[in-house]
Amino acid sequence: MIEKSNMKVKQMFIDEKADPSQWTEGFEYKYSLKGKLAANIEADDYILGLAIVDTTNNKPGIQLAIKDLRKLKSGWFEMGTVKVYR
Repeated sequence: MIEKSNMKVKQMFIDEKADPSQWTEGFEYKYSLKGKLAANIEADDYILGLAIVDTTNNKPGIQLAIKDLRKLKSGWFEMGTVKVYR
């Protein structure tokens, strides 16, 4: 989740089961991931970002070829908006 005001990542959910090294071109892979919001996430609108993250620095680590999503300067792809209510 990316804060709209400063474009900084506020919280990440990392799927430990996804293994990009096993992906084959032309095949479709589906994953689902459940996450829990941290207590410090304030009520607001956030950008839902997508990336394959390098866990040594928690930044996008693999360039993805995605046509229909806007790529942010930080390397994340904008999937939509998430509204958090508290």
